[in-house]
Amino acid sequence: MPTASRMLTPSESDGTKSGSATPEPELENYHPFPPPSHLALPDVAVTLRSLGFGYRAGFIQKTAKMLGDSHGAGPSSKGREGPERWLHTLRKMTTTDARQELLKLMGVGRKVADCILLMSLDKVRHLC
Repeated sequence: MPTASRMLTPSESDGTKSGSATPEPELENYHPFPPPSHLALPDVAVTLRSLGFGYRAGFIQKTAKMLGDSHGAGPSSKGREGPERWLHTLRKMTTTDARQELLKLMGVGRKVADCILLMSLDKVRHLC
């Protein structure tokens, strides 16, 4: 895998070296998060288990399928699939109502729902 060389400090770029170099971590390739329609495919649970998701792999696949069945899997004019559009509607709900919607999902309990509310739905002031 190709790596980027580390940036030079001004003193190093002019040919002189001062101090010792700090090792830089390798850059990693990042991939976009797959859309719900891909996560809903039957073979996804096996793939996710092989990636270390354990028992959660089945929850992810089944929940993605359930959301696709409920909210449609096709992209809209803005490129978002039905489940993604649904998730965005939760931002406009009260924290209590959004939590109740999340708790309907397979494998989502109070703790996971609150994590989603906090980290994905901007409900910080209502949970802290």
